Amino acid sequence: MRSKHAALALLASFVLALPSAALSQPSVKDLARAKQLFDKGRADELAAQYGEALKKFEELEKLKPTSGVAFHIGFCKEKLGRGLDAASDYERAAAMAKSENKPEVVKESENRLAALTPKLARLLVLAPKDAQDLHVTVDDRPLPEADLGVEKRIAPGAHKVAATAAGMRPFQSNVDTREGAVQEVRVVLEKAGPAVVAIVAAPKAAEPAPAPVPAAEGPTAPVTPPPDSAPKHANYTGAVIASVATGAFLGLGVASYFVAGAKQDTLLTQCLTLNVAGCDELKGPVRTWDTIALVGFGAAGASLVTAVVLFATASPSKSASARPSPMFPLGLTPEVAIGPSAGTFGFRGALP
Repeated sequence: MRSKHAALALLASFVLALPSAALSQPSVKDLARAKQLFDKGRADELAAQYGEALKKFEELEKLKPTSGVAFHIGFCKEKLGRGLDAASDYERAAAMAKSENKPEVVKESENRLAALTPKLARLLVLAPKDAQDLHVTVDDRPLPEADLGVEKRIAPGAHKVAATAAGMRPFQSNVDTREGAVQEVRVVLEKAGPAVVAIVAAPKAAEPAPAPVPAAEGPTAPVTPPPDSAPKHANYTGAVIASVATGAFLGLGVASYFVAGAKQDTLLTQCLTLNVAGCDELKGPVRTWDTIALVGFGAAGASLVTAVVLFATASPSKSASARPSPMFPLGLTPEVAIGPSAGTFGFRGALP
């Protein structure tokens, strides 16, 4: 009985001592199935049926994993638009081919990988090298220290980069990666300061309002309106003086005009009988009175303009300025027209 148990133990130890590769060798049936899958997969691949080819190569890899099968899996994924997965398969195929001593597979895998990588989204994380106990994560997955400062392939879209270090405040950055571009993230660590405690004072109770003081009995004092509400009176003194001056100058101009006219008639009558020298002597008084008339009309016009300006500026508001002036109560505006040798005077406006 003891010899039987010893034989079984010896057999078990021999089986456990066999190489793992020997235990995993496929059977003849599996080899035939593997060849069949490879031939069909290649046929689908050549016919651009990459989805069907991928299924067959993935099933084949379970029976007989080789660098060639890994390469074809990566090729089908690349054609199906799964570039990120294809790049991983090309890397895996190159590593397996080196161990299998297949330099042609190594070269082809590395060439496909080199051509595919620039088309993929890549992430470059830069972090300070002197940070103690630094931990960097990408989408909550740890990023190895060896991958810091190295462009790593990543799926296009939104990603979260976070970092922690001893004595530093946590860092976090949200990035958006795109195909064919490198997204750089620079980890900035700031020293963690002491916690700040805000002291908020309790609100003070509202002070009671003072009691109203009773009004003293007696006669009520007159209430003086505030300066802004006090009635305003316009000062028309300057405007009145200017208006009077307008009338005086206008009278002088009219009188001089008529005197000049009378002398002009006399001049025309006498010049018919006098010689040229005598006629010229009579023209002097006519010119003098014409000049006085022009001066009178000009001064009257200037005084009128001054009066109008003074009346307008003396009014405290538009309503006050719209009231008839003391000189022209009917809302009429005097008007003077002066010509080279004559002038007119009148009023413009509408009667109420």
